[in-house]
Amino acid sequence: PKREVLRRLLGSLHTAALSKAAQEGGGDPFSAANEAAVVFGDHKDVVDKLKKAKRLAGNNVKELIPLIRAMAVAAKVNLDAFDDNYLLTAFSPPKPTPANTQNP
Repeated sequence: PKREVLRRLLGSLHTAALSKAAQEGGGDPFSAANEAAVVFGDHKDVVDKLKKAKRLAGNNVKELIPLIRAMAVAAKVNLDAFDDNYLLTAFSPPKPTPANTQNP
């Protein structure tokens, strides 16, 4: 479950940034952060970061990075190869341009 909650938190950051409607459903970072309180309750560093993130909630998704990193350590997921910007930047399809929208 720890890896699943971490996956949902990371995966939903971008959805929430793109759509306010995502924040109203179950696929948002806030829902995953609430689950983290239960799933990671036995990891002091995660609990401390979770409490801090809750105090700062809604100001900026960048404030979730320390929480994400603590959750990754607790879940034994190595994110050392990725900087904060990488974690906050969603993969997305290329924007249509005249060059890639023409039929061959």
